[in-house]
Amino acid sequence: MTSESSSQEREILVVMRKLLAQIVVDTTPADKALKSPLQDKTIRNIKRAFTLISDREYQLAQLANETEQRPHFTDEVKAQVVSIDSLTKKEN
Repeated sequence: MTSESSSQEREILVVMRKLLAQIVVDTTPADKALKSPLQDKTIRNIKRAFTLISDREYQLAQLANETEQRPHFTDEVKAQVVSIDSLTKKEN
């Protein structure tokens, strides 16, 4: 699979995931006492679609050696390892 087709497939998966999520938000009743307008079969299929999308995104990440993906924030502080030996006991 070429990088360009992989990138396009990733973009399609992202759009599909966002679209499904928005459909769920739009069809969820504001009042929890009301029943969802979606049939149980439709809800199961939406959940299955989310699972398939997630699985394929993971497969693509594995092919690109990017399995350790997680959100990164611009103000995120990088952890610094400190040796225990370098710590000294405070004398009173």
